Amino acid sequence: MKKLFAIVLIVAVAMWCAPAFAGSHNHGWKPGPSHHGWKPGPPPHGKKYSCLNPHSTMRSVEYQGLAPRLDSLDGKNILYYQSEANPVIMPVLLEKLEADYPTATFTLLETENFGEAIPTEEELGYDAVIRGICW
Repeated sequence: MKKLFAIVLIVAVAMWCAPAFAGSHNHGWKPGPSHHGWKPGPPPHGKKYSCLNPHSTMRSVEYQGLAPRLDSLDGKNILYYQSEANPVIMPVLLEKLEADYPTATFTLLETENFGEAIPTEEELGYDAVIRGICW
């Protein structure tokens, strides 16, 4: 009996609330954009604004392929960057490379940042550049 009473009560409350949600008595709420003070029409003060695509547009750039890969490091002149971000791995790698390629010349360049974004004239004089960046 209690279950039947609970079901009847729930149905009665739902039937009483349904018209309010359907808009038959809206309790003073007026649907539409005017209740926020916005009205469609010409922009205020005659100003027009452009809406831009947030994805922007792709600019064409000159394509430049990668430098030719070296067959071996033997006998090559190599610039080796050591930055603050990799003080553990890069020294060990340099030791390993010097042991494996004794005829290669490694120039160690220690820097506090990631190095130059565009190769400098000095860097272009090397056969290869090794840069390790890790965090």
